[in-house]
Amino acid sequence: MPVITVNKDYDATAYLDEFGVYSKLSGVAYDDVGYFPFKATWEKWRYGVRFPLTLLPAFAKVTAARYGCNVAGAGGAGHICYIRAYHSNGQRDPEPDGSDWFYLYCATGNFYAQTTGMRNTGQLWVSLGGTVCQDIEAAKAAGTKFSLGFWEELEDDFIALVLASSSQLEITYTIPIGGVTPIPAAKVLLGL
Repeated sequence: MPVITVNKDYDATAYLDEFGVYSKLSGVAYDDVGYFPFKATWEKWRYGVRFPLTLLPAFAKVTAARYGCNVAGAGGAGHICYIRAYHSNGQRDPEPDGSDWFYLYCATGNFYAQTTGMRNTGQLWVSLGGTVCQDIEAAKAAGTKFSLGFWEELEDDFIALVLASSSQLEITYTIPIGGVTPIPAAKVLLGL
């Protein structure tokens, strides 16, 4: 089955501090997720990533998706990162959202996966489940991009730092014949 790997075209990270103030940062080197004790206060960090779907054929039937990144700073020993659709189904563009809404939408969409992989540094790939295949197809059909949100369970474990430029979405798909039965694209190309 064909596989495409899509690089992010936008990412941002946001935090809530103990005073109830939200802040959003984009264009930074690292996306942070988790809890950060800062001097005499604390901050809870989340991040969101947007992917263009231009490489995905119009009538592709998505069969699998994985999120990949490079963890540059390991999270705490109990760090569990949740990966969800940004907002509800991943079609909302996170770029124009203010810091408070961005922070909220990173944790409110369809659930796709959880990982303990950010407890270590290095390359990480996480298989996404739930409705991710349908959500990617719906975003493609709607002509939008697809966005993911990340937050740490209970937001009480030390932050993990993800190299912002490393976020990728790997999509496996088939090409349906007549819009009904999906078959591997290689068979279509070979005439089998």
